[in-house]
Amino acid sequence: MPVTALDDSSALLVIDLQEGIVSLPTIDPAAVVWSAGRASRAFRSAGRPVVLVNVAGGAPGRNELPKSSRTPAPNWTDLVPQLGTVESDHRVTKKNWDRSPDRPARLPAEGGRHTRRAAGIATSIGVESTARSATNSATTSRW
Repeated sequence: MPVTALDDSSALLVIDLQEGIVSLPTIDPAAVVWSAGRASRAFRSAGRPVVLVNVAGGAPGRNELPKSSRTPAPNWTDLVPQLGTVESDHRVTKKNWDRSPDRPARLPAEGGRHTRRAAGIATSIGVESTARSATNSATTSRW
């Protein structure tokens, strides 16, 4: 596997790698979780920000889908342990597919913009919509 150098503005966004999502019967998460854990360690070793994003509940006021009658497992929103979460990681809990507008993933102001690298399990939902949201809000410095 090739190693890519991280530039001084790189930040890693790890999207929805949480117990409730990786345990869904339609997902085989082993390679994604392993790779995201490896990337998280590499970013931390290089002194680059790691933003860990999980999803909990639903956005207030959304009513296009019926509410689930299932009660999620108590650890549903817990990030997978393979990420090796550390205190310096930025944490964001969102209420919909992309980041919640009231909880932006603010990165430290280190000389301007960050190059964002995204990793996650639901690439066509959580990862893509978060990346689009980050791109759309880049001019407002919310990411």
